[in-house]
Amino acid sequence: MKRRLKEPFGKAGLVVAVVALVFAMLGGAYAASNSSGGGKAAASAKAKKGPKGPRGPKGPKGDTGPAGPAGPAGPAGANGKDGAAGTPGAPGVDGKNGETGFTETLPSGETETGAWAFGKTTSNSVQLVPVSFSIPLEAAPEIHVINANGLEKVINEGVIEEIQQPDCPGEVTAPAAEPGVLCLYTETEEEVLFGGYPAFTKSYTTGAVVAMLPPGTATSAKASGTWAVTAP
Repeated sequence: MKRRLKEPFGKAGLVVAVVALVFAMLGGAYAASNSSGGGKAAASAKAKKGPKGPRGPKGPKGDTGPAGPAGPAGPAGANGKDGAAGTPGAPGVDGKNGETGFTETLPSGETETGAWAFGKTTSNSVQLVPVSFSIPLEAAPEIHVINANGLEKVINEGVIEEIQQPDCPGEVTAPAAEPGVLCLYTETEEEVLFGGYPAFTKSYTTGAVVAMLPPGTATSAKASGTWAVTAP
């Protein structure tokens, strides 16, 4: 009986003891490993946050971005108040007197114009037609009378003739004369025998007196027209 009790605890007990020892060692190593890792994590978790570092230097200015779209026009503003009246300016300097427009004589090549007329009520008498110049000439002009036909009556060896007068290139509606010439243009004439009767016709620097000779039997001779004189 005593032998039987010893045998089961001989080899079998030894095996059980060895196995138990191995497991005990493995369990202790695992526990030590877990205990070491957990401690580091806990210590790390419990570590305090350090102080905030100083602010770094200001960085360079960035590139200008593209312009944005134009905004809508704003409402018109109210009219401002009228400003105060300014002080009057100083009087200006008096200007110089200008030259007078009056001329003593008609400049050379310039032309004056006017109108003339006469009427006769008695027979066999010379009619004198006065012509006055607004501006005197430096020299008395030559006189020509152009009838309603555009011709001048002249006496040639006692005979009255009608000729074209080149010194009077105008007409009754547009009188003209060459330099140094007075031209009388006839628009209407009745019972007029001759214009510019030389015995009574006179020329002056201030005007002229032109004689018109009606026929001896005429009792109501008359004529009218325009004139032009050009300074020599």
